[in-house]
Amino acid sequence: MKKINITNRLKEQLQEKGNKEENIIVDRVITEDELKDVLDLEIINSISEDKDLVNFLKENTLKLFNIQAKSVVLIGEVLTNVFERLSKQGSSEGIYEKWLKLNNFNKQTALRYRKRYFVFNEAKEESKNIVLTLSQNIIDKMYENKEFIELLSNGISKRELINNINAKNIEAKEENWNIIDFSFNDYINLFSDFDKKIETLKEKEKLELQKYLEKINKILNK
Repeated sequence: MKKINITNRLKEQLQEKGNKEENIIVDRVITEDELKDVLDLEIINSISEDKDLVNFLKENTLKLFNIQAKSVVLIGEVLTNVFERLSKQGSSEGIYEKWLKLNNFNKQTALRYRKRYFVFNEAKEESKNIVLTLSQNIIDKMYENKEFIELLSNGISKRELINNINAKNIEAKEENWNIIDFSFNDYINLFSDFDKKIETLKEKEKLELQKYLEKINKILNK
């Protein structure tokens, strides 16, 4: 009986979505220009010399991408609705996972769908197409840090957005470097018998050592 009720919830969610919200996604069209950094449509030119056939294939490639991209958001919306409804009812996480299994979704895949839907839903109308073309890694970062969604909604370009996110990741890694646990004293004797140690190295190793020594020299002699 429980399985039947859970399945019915999915049907209810699909019915409750309403035509207006669904059309916001379904009626959206991602253009060839917006997919330049995602799909290399020029490769299709090498398939045939028939220009009409090439254009036909390009058009249908765009159709496929549009269908797939919009389907991800629509599925994310359904998964979000079910997750939130179960949460509001105080249902255990176990019920949600059972429902996912019933519909052939694992928990992590479902979370990725929900994240993209969240970012899509939060973005301004003119930025939503960009969300549809972003990699999952970028979507994950935007979901974790809402300021990136604000940047996108404020008119930042896709390339600038990705550069900002990548720069933030580098900063975070540098901040996580724990210099307190690093002992410089362990390396004080590193250069004892330096000449002898160098003689044992292969040419490739000497070149690599030279590269790092030059970096060390620049840092220590600023």
